Amino acid sequence: MMTSNKAMWPAEFAVSSAVLQNRARCSKNTFYIARNQLVNLQRISFREQEGRRPTIYHIIPFVPELLGQECTPQPRATPASEEEIALQSKYTLICEQIDWNEIEKPWRHTLKDALRRMVRNQSTQIRGERLPRTQVISQLKRLDTDAVKLALDRLNAADKDIANPVAYLMTCLYNAPDELDAMLGIECERDLPHLTQRYRR
Repeated sequence: MMTSNKAMWPAEFAVSSAVLQNRARCSKNTFYIARNQLVNLQRISFREQEGRRPTIYHIIPFVPELLGQECTPQPRATPASEEEIALQSKYTLICEQIDWNEIEKPWRHTLKDALRRMVRNQSTQIRGERLPRTQVISQLKRLDTDAVKLALDRLNAADKDIANPVAYLMTCLYNAPDELDAMLGIECERDLPHLTQRYRR
């Protein structure tokens, strides 16, 4: 449920068994036993993918009939396409690189919305240029908590009359990893000049 929540509760989401075992802090055997129990209780369904691709899970919600109430059968959700599942997996991995407890609550939803758009859109406009999704995702994979905080600092320091704050945030997120690397490089040259000079030779 934590993984699905991080991904904003999609109909299906992809995640590896190793990640779930780590989060549950259990052995491989215990994980598979617990997973089978959830399947038997009709709380989840899943399907394996070929090769080393992550397993696709679907969480089955509780329904009023469990409380003795009548329930109208709900139509089964349309299975997500392979492309949608792959993009959702990339989005989830990017979100997992960020410690959301260190991000101010009012910004969390906006950040996730911006990241989701950047992953799902065919292209994203950055500094007046439309960049392809593959390039944008490659850059987002370099994000971490410090880079996200830097992006938010840039947004907060900008003109408050920005016409499209989410689009501006996307630009800040895209630039943040390179900007953070540059800042760290300057700090290293200032604090450890003898080491930086040695590596330049």
